[in-house]
Amino acid sequence: MKLELVLVTLAVAFFFSTPAQAKFVDVSATTNGATILVTPAGNGESLIGLAATVQLVVTSMFDGTPVPGYPLQDLWLWDHDVTTLGTCGGMPPNVADANTDAEGRTQISGIMIGGGHSQTGLTAYGAGSPSSDVIPIFIVSPDINGSLSVDLADLGIFADDFNDPTYQFRSDLSHDGTEDLGDVAIMAEHMGERCP
Repeated sequence: MKLELVLVTLAVAFFFSTPAQAKFVDVSATTNGATILVTPAGNGESLIGLAATVQLVVTSMFDGTPVPGYPLQDLWLWDHDVTTLGTCGGMPPNVADANTDAEGRTQISGIMIGGGHSQTGLTAYGAGSPSSDVIPIFIVSPDINGSLSVDLADLGIFADDFNDPTYQFRSDLSHDGTEDLGDVAIMAEHMGERCP
Protein backbone atom coordinates (compact mmCIF):
# COMPACT_ATOMS: atom_id res chain seq x y z
CA MET A 1 0.00 0.00 0.00
CA LYS A 2 2.82 2.42 0.88
CA LEU A 3 4.68 1.60 -2.31
CA GLU A 4 1.55 2.23 -4.42
CA LEU A 5 1.04 5.62 -2.76
CA VAL A 6 4.67 6.60 -3.34
CA LEU A 7 4.46 5.56 -7.02
CA VAL A 8 1.24 7.54 -7.54
CA THR A 9 2.78 10.59 -5.85
CA LEU A 10 5.90 10.34 -8.05
CA ALA A 11 3.80 9.95 -11.18
CA VAL A 12 1.70 13.02 -10.32
CA ALA A 13 4.83 15.05 -9.46
CA PHE A 14 6.44 14.02 -12.77
CA PHE A 15 3.28 14.86 -14.73
CA PHE A 16 3.13 18.39 -13.36
CA SER A 17 6.86 19.08 -13.46
CA THR A 18 7.41 18.13 -17.12
CA PRO A 19 6.34 21.00 -19.41
CA ALA A 20 5.80 18.72 -22.41
CA GLN A 21 3.27 16.74 -20.38
CA ALA A 22 1.64 19.63 -18.50
CA LYS A 23 -1.92 19.72 -19.79
CA PHE A 24 -3.27 22.25 -17.31
CA VAL A 25 -2.12 25.62 -18.59
CA ASP A 26 -3.59 29.02 -19.25
CA VAL A 27 -2.56 30.85 -22.41
CA SER A 28 -2.93 34.59 -22.79
CA ALA A 29 -2.32 36.38 -26.08
CA THR A 30 -1.73 39.95 -27.21
CA THR A 31 -1.22 41.51 -30.65
CA ASN A 32 -1.75 44.71 -32.59
CA GLY A 33 -4.16 42.81 -34.82
CA ALA A 34 -4.51 42.77 -38.60
CA THR A 35 -6.28 41.20 -41.55
CA ILE A 36 -3.95 38.71 -43.20
CA LEU A 37 -3.91 36.98 -46.59
CA VAL A 38 -3.47 33.21 -46.20
CA THR A 39 -2.81 30.91 -49.18
CA PRO A 40 -2.56 27.13 -49.62
CA ALA A 41 0.92 27.53 -51.16
CA GLY A 42 2.18 29.47 -48.12
CA ASN A 43 3.04 32.62 -50.06
CA GLY A 44 0.66 34.93 -48.19
CA GLU A 45 1.44 37.60 -45.63
CA SER A 46 3.32 36.99 -42.37
CA LEU A 47 2.14 38.22 -39.02
CA ILE A 48 5.49 39.89 -38.38
CA GLY A 49 5.33 41.61 -41.78
CA LEU A 50 2.02 43.19 -40.78
CA ALA A 51 3.31 44.14 -37.29
CA ALA A 52 0.76 41.70 -35.84
CA THR A 53 3.04 39.19 -34.10
CA VAL A 54 1.06 37.37 -31.40
CA GLN A 55 2.75 37.35 -27.98
CA LEU A 56 1.82 34.32 -25.84
CA VAL A 57 2.29 33.76 -22.11
CA VAL A 58 1.79 30.24 -20.73
CA THR A 59 1.09 29.88 -17.01
CA SER A 60 0.04 27.06 -14.71
CA MET A 61 -3.71 27.08 -14.16
CA PHE A 62 -3.09 25.98 -10.56
CA ASP A 63 -0.82 28.74 -9.27
CA GLY A 64 -0.32 31.18 -12.17
CA THR A 65 3.44 30.60 -12.39
CA PRO A 66 5.12 30.74 -15.82
CA VAL A 67 5.62 27.42 -17.62
CA PRO A 68 9.12 27.41 -19.17
CA GLY A 69 9.96 25.05 -22.03
CA TYR A 70 6.34 24.54 -23.06
CA PRO A 71 6.49 22.88 -26.52
CA LEU A 72 5.88 25.10 -29.53
CA GLN A 73 3.75 22.48 -31.29
CA ASP A 74 1.22 22.65 -28.43
CA LEU A 75 0.60 26.38 -28.95
CA TRP A 76 -1.33 27.50 -32.02
CA LEU A 77 -3.91 29.89 -33.43
CA TRP A 78 -7.33 28.85 -34.71
CA ASP A 79 -10.65 30.37 -35.72
CA HIS A 80 -12.42 31.87 -32.69
CA ASP A 81 -16.01 31.17 -33.61
CA VAL A 82 -16.91 29.37 -36.82
CA THR A 83 -14.55 26.84 -38.34
CA THR A 84 -14.14 28.20 -41.86
CA LEU A 85 -10.38 27.71 -41.96
CA GLY A 86 -8.63 24.84 -43.67
CA THR A 87 -5.01 23.93 -43.02
CA CYS A 88 -2.54 21.96 -45.08
CA GLY A 89 -1.76 18.55 -43.68
CA GLY A 90 -4.40 18.93 -40.97
CA MET A 91 -2.04 21.03 -38.86
CA PRO A 92 -3.15 24.22 -37.11
CA PRO A 93 -2.59 27.30 -39.28
CA ASN A 94 0.26 28.57 -37.19
CA VAL A 95 2.21 27.25 -34.22
CA ALA A 96 4.55 29.10 -31.89
CA ASP A 97 7.99 30.13 -33.14
CA ALA A 98 9.79 28.42 -30.22
CA ASN A 99 9.20 26.69 -26.89
CA THR A 100 8.36 29.09 -24.06
CA ASP A 101 11.27 30.85 -22.34
CA ALA A 102 11.96 30.97 -18.57
CA GLU A 103 9.10 33.47 -18.17
CA GLY A 104 6.60 31.29 -20.08
CA ARG A 105 6.72 33.58 -23.14
CA THR A 106 6.87 32.86 -26.86
CA GLN A 107 5.37 34.31 -30.02
CA ILE A 108 3.69 33.42 -33.30
CA SER A 109 5.00 35.54 -36.16
CA GLY A 110 5.08 33.46 -39.33
CA ILE A 111 3.07 32.81 -42.46
CA MET A 112 -0.11 30.79 -42.16
CA ILE A 113 -0.61 28.06 -44.76
CA GLY A 114 -4.17 27.11 -45.69
CA GLY A 115 -7.39 28.67 -46.83
CA GLY A 116 -10.83 29.83 -45.80
CA HIS A 117 -11.74 33.02 -44.01
CA SER A 118 -12.44 34.33 -40.53
CA GLN A 119 -14.08 37.59 -39.64
CA THR A 120 -14.48 36.69 -35.96
CA GLY A 121 -10.81 36.70 -35.00
CA LEU A 122 -8.56 33.92 -33.80
CA THR A 123 -7.98 32.19 -30.47
CA ALA A 124 -4.72 30.90 -29.03
CA TYR A 125 -4.74 27.24 -28.00
CA GLY A 126 -2.50 25.50 -25.49
CA ALA A 127 -2.61 21.71 -25.14
CA GLY A 128 -5.80 21.70 -27.22
CA SER A 129 -7.69 24.10 -24.92
CA PRO A 130 -8.69 27.58 -26.12
CA SER A 131 -7.72 30.72 -24.28
CA SER A 132 -10.49 33.15 -23.45
CA ASP A 133 -8.78 35.88 -25.50
CA VAL A 134 -10.19 36.78 -28.91
CA ILE A 135 -7.22 37.82 -31.02
CA PRO A 136 -8.05 40.55 -33.57
CA ILE A 137 -6.45 38.77 -36.52
CA PHE A 138 -8.82 38.22 -39.41
CA ILE A 139 -8.22 35.86 -42.34
CA VAL A 140 -8.92 36.22 -46.05
CA SER A 141 -7.76 33.80 -48.74
CA PRO A 142 -8.20 33.24 -52.47
CA ASP A 143 -9.15 29.72 -51.32
CA ILE A 144 -12.42 31.18 -50.09
CA ASN A 145 -14.16 27.88 -49.37
CA GLY A 146 -11.19 26.43 -47.44
CA SER A 147 -10.81 23.37 -49.68
CA LEU A 148 -7.00 23.85 -49.71
CA SER A 149 -6.85 24.66 -53.39
CA VAL A 150 -7.68 27.84 -55.30
CA ASP A 151 -10.02 26.57 -57.99
CA LEU A 152 -13.18 27.28 -59.99
CA ALA A 153 -15.37 26.84 -56.90
CA ASP A 154 -13.52 29.75 -55.26
CA LEU A 155 -13.72 31.78 -58.46
CA GLY A 156 -17.50 31.28 -58.52
CA ILE A 157 -17.85 32.49 -54.91
CA PHE A 158 -15.55 35.42 -55.66
CA ALA A 159 -17.54 36.40 -58.79
CA ASP A 160 -20.84 36.26 -56.85
CA ASP A 161 -19.36 38.41 -54.06
CA PHE A 162 -17.79 40.85 -56.53
CA ASN A 163 -21.15 41.39 -58.22
CA ASP A 164 -23.05 41.67 -54.92
CA PRO A 165 -23.69 45.33 -54.02
CA THR A 166 -23.09 44.57 -50.32
CA TYR A 167 -19.55 44.29 -48.97
CA GLN A 168 -18.28 40.71 -48.68
CA PHE A 169 -15.29 40.49 -46.31
CA ARG A 170 -14.24 37.04 -47.54
CA SER A 171 -13.57 38.38 -51.07
CA ASP A 172 -11.74 41.55 -50.03
CA LEU A 173 -8.39 39.85 -50.61
CA SER A 174 -6.42 43.12 -50.43
CA HIS A 175 -8.25 43.85 -47.14
CA ASP A 176 -8.74 47.50 -47.99
CA GLY A 177 -12.48 47.68 -47.23
CA THR A 178 -13.72 47.31 -50.79
CA GLU A 179 -13.93 44.62 -53.46
CA ASP A 180 -12.18 45.95 -56.54
CA LEU A 181 -9.71 45.14 -59.32
CA GLY A 182 -6.93 44.75 -56.75
CA ASP A 183 -8.81 41.74 -55.38
CA VAL A 184 -9.29 40.34 -58.91
CA ALA A 185 -5.50 40.54 -59.42
CA ILE A 186 -4.84 38.67 -56.17
CA MET A 187 -7.36 35.97 -57.10
CA ALA A 188 -5.75 35.57 -60.54
CA GLU A 189 -2.23 35.44 -59.04
CA HIS A 190 -3.11 32.51 -56.77
CA MET A 191 -5.44 30.57 -59.08
CA GLY A 192 -4.47 26.89 -59.22
CA GLU A 193 -2.46 26.89 -55.97
CA ARG A 194 -2.69 23.88 -53.68
CA CYS A 195 -1.15 22.76 -50.44
CA PRO A 196 2.48 21.66 -50.85
